Formats: sequence, C-alpha cells, structure tokens
Amino acid sequence: MARDIIATDKAPQAIAETAGANFDDCVKLLVYLTDLDNFLVLNEVMADHLTSPCPARAVVEVAGLPRSALLEIDAILTDPSTGT
Repeated sequence: MARDIIATDKAPQAIAETAGANFDDCVKLLVYLTDLDNFLVLNEVMADHLTSPCPARAVVEVAGLPRSALLEIDAILTDPSTGT
C-alpha cells in the first residue's frame, strides 16, 4: 500500500511543480481509500512527505476507484506567486 500511496503522490506533485508549487503549498487533501484498514499506512507515508503545518485532510472510504486503484488523492494548493 505504501508504494501505491507514493506513486499516487508523484502525479499531483509533478502537476504542482509545473505550476511553480509543491506540496508545501498544499492547504487541503481529500483522500479516497478503498479500504480503511490502510489508514495507518497512509498516515505513515503522509508524515514522511508533508511538512508541518500539515494541510487539512479528510479520508473517505469508497467502494471502488477507476482502474482498480486503492486510493485517490485530491489536493488543493495555494498559488506560491500570490499566496492565495
């Protein structure tokens, strides 16, 4: 599961970097998990990849995701050039 979380984390990070941002600019995460038993693993990986103060976060269990993914992450970031 940790590998899946890290792999999922790389796509949004690349998109953020294209816009001149990174996960330090993240203000909110919405994580969809297909199994809440993976919640502790999610917390461990997030602790390794996010800096304090951590963004607001919600985790929701869903019945399924496209392509049989185990998780999906929706991130809201501020614009580093304006701070908004």
